[in-house]
Parts: sequence; structure tokens; C-alpha cells
Amino acid sequence: MNPRAHEIIGVLMGRPLVADPYPLYEELREIAPVHREPNGLWYLTRYADCERVLRSASFGHGGEAHHAGAAGRRQQLLSLMFSYDDPPEHTRKRALVAPPFSAAATARHRPRVAELVDELLDPIATGVEVDLDDAMSARLPVLVTCELLGIPPGDRDRCIGWIELLTSSNQPVLTGPGSEQMLEDADTAADDAASYFLQLLHRRAAAPQGDILSELAPLALEAGQYTPDEIAATVLLLMAAGFETTRYTITGGLHALAQRPDQWRLAREQVQRHGALDANAFEELLRHQGPIHGALARRSTSVETLDGIEIPAGEGVVAMLAAANRDPLVYDRPDVLDLAREERRPLSFGAGVHYCLGASLARDEILLTVGAVVARFDGLEVLEAPATKGSFNVRGPKGLRVRTH
Repeated sequence: MNPRAHEIIGVLMGRPLVADPYPLYEELREIAPVHREPNGLWYLTRYADCERVLRSASFGHGGEAHHAGAAGRRQQLLSLMFSYDDPPEHTRKRALVAPPFSAAATARHRPRVAELVDELLDPIATGVEVDLDDAMSARLPVLVTCELLGIPPGDRDRCIGWIELLTSSNQPVLTGPGSEQMLEDADTAADDAASYFLQLLHRRAAAPQGDILSELAPLALEAGQYTPDEIAATVLLLMAAGFETTRYTITGGLHALAQRPDQWRLAREQVQRHGALDANAFEELLRHQGPIHGALARRSTSVETLDGIEIPAGEGVVAMLAAANRDPLVYDRPDVLDLAREERRPLSFGAGVHYCLGASLARDEILLTVGAVVARFDGLEVLEAPATKGSFNVRGPKGLRVRTH
């Protein structure tokens, strides 16, 4: 084991989260791009290795085996999420909610997303001080996801609280002050959320409203293909994926653009010329500010070799996607935001059978929000550095206090 690599992993896992992990990713990629911790988990930081693990059937999740021996309610629900499953279980559960998130279905929601963006931005004038994360980035994904699912407005704050507890506690190893309490709180949140969704599904079964929960209600309440806990776990997964990740990309993207006036102008020109940011600009924002820093651990199903290093069968492997997205072997000047970049697609949405189900919806939310902000304002003056929230796996900026110009 490389002692310095072990030290870096410990820092990245610790609390409070490191504000800027990228120098640590760079160092880890240079000294130990395929690194094994004493607990048996491997950490990968190169694009090629991460992509191989994401795409290869030789690295699977194992479903409930991923949380074998775990007793908490949080672990029980996590183990039922299809993100932890391999085919055919993954295929069975994902099919439950795939239709509402297809590209065609997402396109039908685009006008409503644009309407919500305008509603959030209209009160923000030029020359004012505002927290764009609080006023817009944190609110839009919640509004969109909750409307699609059918979460009543009065219940949304509770849902946000549950999701924040679950995502903050979900990393390979949770360390630092308050970790035990965080896990206890996450177990309580998981139990409360599952009970709430079961009650809401009963209400939707009695009075359908044309939302996703109304479609799921018969499947959840009738004995058959899915259990109530599987439905609850799926709804929690959709909310977690819809809330935090999109928020972090929007806020992180605006923060990065605010510090690069040339890129702000380029983004504005694209919107003025074509009505939206172009595909390369979107991929670059996702590469530079992608919120998935560590993918869910996979397990090698046989002896595998990465970068000349043998990984035994049955060991956990964590693809560090944010590190891979700044691999200099793939991206020229990887730390620089360049909206004209035409290099390989980032791994922010994953790859293979586990490619993000909500990618089309997230893409629309990010494009429409960032595009609307750069179209309305000449620039943003950042008044204070954003805080960092989340976990080792999913993390991003909290707060973006700016003065609009």
C-alpha cells in the first residue's frame, strides 16, 4: 500500500469535506492510479480504468450483497435501489420508472421546466446581491422532480431533509466527528420516508393524479412483481438523483463561469445565436463540475488487471469519476473550463447499463437554467466562496452569493 495514497483517501473521506479535492485527485492519479486500501476497496483515478469498470460486466454491484450484514434501515433501502443491482434485477427495477424519463417524455416537460426557470429568475434584478444557489439552483430540481413524482408542495421540505441525510451518509467509509449520529439520523430518515411514501401511494391508488406515484401505486399495493420497499427505494433514488446532482452542476457551473468572463461571453453568444448552450458547452460544464466524485463501488467477479495491477475476485472498486474527468491523458489542460472543448464525453452520467436514467431531464434543467442566467446578466461578481456539502461520492457547492451585472 502506498502510504501517501492512503493518507489522501483518508482526507477525502473525512469531515468537513475538502473544499477543493482536485489537487488531491491529481496527486493520487500520479502516485497510485490503482490504489488498494487496507479495507479491500480499490480506488481508480484514470479515465480509461474508470470507464472500463463502468462498462464491464466483470465489475458488478451484487444487489443486496453489497450491504450484506448491514442492519440499519438506510442500508436496507439502499440495497433495494436498482443502482446497486446487476441485470436482470437492475433491468426489472429500472423498467418500473424508465418511461417517464425517456428522451421523448422529457421533451414534453421542457416547456414546464423553462417556465419554472423564468419564475425563479424574474424576481432577480441586475445590480442586486443574491444567493443564486438558494434562490434558483436548489429550488428548480426540487420543483421539477416533485411535480413529476406527485409530491404535495407542503411535504417537499421534509423530502429534501430525508434526501440530504441519506446522500450525505452514503459513502464507502464514513469518518470524522458526528459520523455515528449521522448514520442514526439517516436510518430514521429512511424509515420515515418509506412510511410516508407507502401512505402517499395508498392515497394515489384511491385518487390517481396522472403523476409517477399514481402509476406506481397499483404495483406497490398489489402482491406481484414489486414489494412496497422496492417502490419506496426507487422513489428515494429518483429524488436523490433529481435533487442534489442537478443542483450542484448548476451552481458549480455558474460559479466557474463567473470566474471566467471569456467563457461567460462565449456561453451568452451561444444562447443569443442558437437559443441555448451547445452540446460541447453542456458536456464541458458536466466534466468540470460533475457532482458524482466517486461512483458506487463495484465488485470484481473474477481476477482482473488494471494498469498492470491484479485485482482479486470479489474486491470492491470505486471509480473516482471527478478525477477521471480531469485526466490529462484524455483532456488537454484538464483543470481549465473551456466551453469549446471537443474531447471525449465525461463520465459524469456514468456509462454502460447504469448510465443515468434521468440524464435527459438533468440536461434540460442545466441547459435551461445556466442559459437563462447568462442571457439575462453580463456577469456575476462572486461575493464569497461557496461552502461544500454532500459526501465523498456526491458533493458540490452550497451557496453562491453574487452581485449580478
